[in-house]
Amino acid sequence: GLASRLVVAVLAAFSSWPTRARQTGWAVYSGTNCFTDDKYGYNGAAKVSVDTNPVIPTASLESCMQLCEAHAECTFILMQDNNPHNCYLRKGLLLEHCSHSWGDFNLFERPLTRTFQQPTTVAGSGDWGAGSDTK
Repeated sequence: GLASRLVVAVLAAFSSWPTRARQTGWAVYSGTNCFTDDKYGYNGAAKVSVDTNPVIPTASLESCMQLCEAHAECTFILMQDNNPHNCYLRKGLLLEHCSHSWGDFNLFERPLTRTFQQPTTVAGSGDWGAGSDTK
C-alpha cells in the first residue's frame, strides 16, 4: 500500500546520499561519527559555534551541505540514517580519532577543507632543507 511505497522511497533517498555528495566533490565516510561531548569526550572533531546541535530541521543532504558551506568554521557534516533530518555541522576533523560505534552516521567532508603542511625552503638554497655549514 501507500505506507510501504513511502518506506521504499525514503530508503532509496538515503541510499543515494553518498552518490549525491560525491557528485558535488564532497568526500564520504559511511559509518563514521566525529564529535566531542561531555559523555564520550574527544572523538575526532568539534561542533561549530551555532545555537543548536544538530541544526534542525533540515530537509535534505543538500540543504545541510549548504548550511555548512555558509558557515565559516564548518568543514564537514554528519547525517544519520535513523534520523535523516538532523544536520550536524562540524570542524577540526581528525579521522583517525573518529568513532565507528554508531554505524548509522555518515560523514560528508567539504572539498579542499583540510590543510596540509607544505615543505619549506631555506632561502638561497636550491634544495629544501639544505643550508650552509659556513659560519
